[in-house]
Amino acid sequence: MYKCPSNLYVNLPARRMVKCDVMYKNFPITLNQKEFEGDLIQLDLLEFDIVLGVDWLAKHGVKIDC
Repeated sequence: MYKCPSNLYVNLPARRMVKCDVMYKNFPITLNQKEFEGDLIQLDLLEFDIVLGVDWLAKHGVKIDC
């Protein structure tokens, strides 16, 4: 667990901005019984368990089939 840089903010929908306090570097993420690593930023959101960004999805070659 790491302290986030003091100037790191995340823009959320509805023009809401949240300051980052805690970051987890190289945190293990298990999807469909496969383990990946990612740098996670802890945010006080009740709506989501985890949000994976486009950069993380592209890095791991994720294909989204809707």
